Amino acid sequence: MNKVIIFILIIITLSFVLGETNEADGLVCKIKSQDCSEVFNAFMDAKKNWKEMPESFNSLFVSLFFNYC
Repeated sequence: MNKVIIFILIIITLSFVLGETNEADGLVCKIKSQDCSEVFNAFMDAKKNWKEMPESFNSLFVSLFFNYC
């Protein structure tokens, strides 16, 4: 049950952070470094508490993080 709650919280956090992106020249999105840091810390906490995190979720986060941060 805790794993599901953590997963939902991370998705909500990502949606808020990605919702605050600003389009710049060349359709490049930028996120404040503080927001990236908070999302990364939330992901690392979830990964620490969620020993068997699905690889698909892990790769989704990595893809989003490197594309927007």
